[in-house]
Amino acid sequence: MGGRLVSVCADCGCEAVAGAPFCLQCGADLSKANTAPKQAPLPAEPNASLALPTEALQTLPPVPKRQTLVPNVGGAQLPSKPRALPKTRMQVSEDRRPLVGWIYSFDFDPSGQSWILRRGRSGIGRDPSENLILLERDPSISRRHAALICRESGVYVRDGDSQYGTRVNGQDIGPDARQLNDGDQVQICGYTLTLRLL
Repeated sequence: MGGRLVSVCADCGCEAVAGAPFCLQCGADLSKANTAPKQAPLPAEPNASLALPTEALQTLPPVPKRQTLVPNVGGAQLPSKPRALPKTRMQVSEDRRPLVGWIYSFDFDPSGQSWILRRGRSGIGRDPSENLILLERDPSISRRHAALICRESGVYVRDGDSQYGTRVNGQDIGPDARQLNDGDQVQICGYTLTLRLL
């Protein structure tokens, strides 16, 4: 890489453009001055202090095979593809209960909403731990408002001693269980649930 020619004053050592008759600093005659091409300084190598010598690079251990890991809450590393968790006994027993039918309603969603009924007891109310049909947004509904009991002999509805009661096809059922038929409607505080049996 070439540079421009400069003159160096023999008296003060200042640089001047080659061919200048005298030094601009001290006024000395530059006809006898030393002229040499001035090289521009090379830019510093980025991160030169962090670069490793070639010998050190040759002694580094090989990079292990890449694995995709995700952090765990406890600080351990887990594979990114989780294994399927085994079902609990409760989930297995619920899955094996015979299917009886379903209940649907258009009061919660204009496009309709349905719940599957299986053999055994299913709750209706605001208690999330027990109820199949969870109506937690309406405070007029009791926590355990009513229950659907599905047996081999049929499907029954029983009021859970609620404040506003439970109706079937517009009639209050009172404290006793009432057997339901296909197409019967259960009314709970303005919500209508229609039963469909298999």
